[in-house]
Amino acid sequence: MRIIKISLVIFLISASVWADGGSLYTRKGIGDLYFALNARRFSLGGGGIALKDVVDFSSLNPAGWYSIKRTRFDAGMYYNASALSNSSSSVKYAQAKISGFSIAVPVDTTKGIVLAGGLVPYSNVMYEVDAQESDPLVGSYKAIYEGSGGINKIFAGISFNLPLDFSVGAAFEYYYGRIEYNSNSIMADVQYKNGIFKDLDNYQGTAINAGIITPDLSRIFGSKDISDLHLGLSVNSFFLLKRDSSEVSGSSDSTFVSSSVSQKINMPVRLGYGLSVKLFNRYQFVADYIYQPFAQYSVNNIKPGVYQNLNRYSAGVEYANPNPDKESYWDRVTYRLGVSFENSQYFMNSTSINQYAMYAGFSLPFGNIYGGTYNTIDIGLQYGERGTTSNNLIKEKFFTLNVGISMGELWFIRTER
Repeated sequence: MRIIKISLVIFLISASVWADGGSLYTRKGIGDLYFALNARRFSLGGGGIALKDVVDFSSLNPAGWYSIKRTRFDAGMYYNASALSNSSSSVKYAQAKISGFSIAVPVDTTKGIVLAGGLVPYSNVMYEVDAQESDPLVGSYKAIYEGSGGINKIFAGISFNLPLDFSVGAAFEYYYGRIEYNSNSIMADVQYKNGIFKDLDNYQGTAINAGIITPDLSRIFGSKDISDLHLGLSVNSFFLLKRDSSEVSGSSDSTFVSSSVSQKINMPVRLGYGLSVKLFNRYQFVADYIYQPFAQYSVNNIKPGVYQNLNRYSAGVEYANPNPDKESYWDRVTYRLGVSFENSQYFMNSTSINQYAMYAGFSLPFGNIYGGTYNTIDIGLQYGERGTTSNNLIKEKFFTLNVGISMGELWFIRTER
């Protein structure tokens, strides 16, 4: 077992072996974070903190729910393919995951009271590494390092209007999940048993997510070509996040739990700032900045030393024909483009790990388009790059396909007789 642990430490320091199942950067901490999950916000660069939309909503800022006029249901999944490389070799991998579901129910549309909730992923860990190792005691063996799992989020909250047409919202969030790290050694010499080492981390926590969006500020410009100008702010603060960790070790014949400990995690507050504006009644622009000081991240007040402050910038534009031809289906399709740049939370080998991405997407309406419900199949595409081949690190190129369905229905609305 000592051989396995030593090999794992060497791998974590050098990062010189290759992933078969995901990003090697996710081996640290809680993994990659999700920002925008539904395909509509995803195609806008992953933002929309100041966006008010009657047919779309996001858990990023609960204040934006107040515009919902019909009960909305969102669900989706995504497919990700990546190519990893360093200065000498490369490997490819792919994975598909469900992006969760959410529902928003308007209670009082005149006061902007909307109840919303859902189950969505918060972070993701996924990698698989094969490496040929050698030890003077047991000879050569194959070491396999794997990480899988992540943290999910259940949220439930409310939005409403304040005087002067400010909108506010808040959501209670419950976090749970499991991340498993495996290290297996397959011996070339059959007289030695294969070794197994596992680190099982179970997470639980609670947080509050609150936000505010300003009233329409476009009247400042006095132009009919500028409308729906809003600023937004969101704050995500954890009450508690704990991790119950167990180490399991043994051989191919038997395993045993060698240690178990409960740890308190200090998760830094996340701040989000956004702007949205509509031009010529058909182009919706959004711009967002998200900041989370991951340099303050700690486990039992011990900082891991591989994190830095996260800074994420994104912008996007959506085109929708305000007067579509009822005889033309494609006149009713909505199109989107977006970009993002991220100083990620990862800081490894004295190097800041940065990421940039480009996005495109569209929404295909179906059902009773003119009945006010506006059901759509939403498609989002992303191409991006992360990391570098310098300092013995890895560069990732990735493509993501995000597919979702958004449906609206009339609930709790009194009909006239």
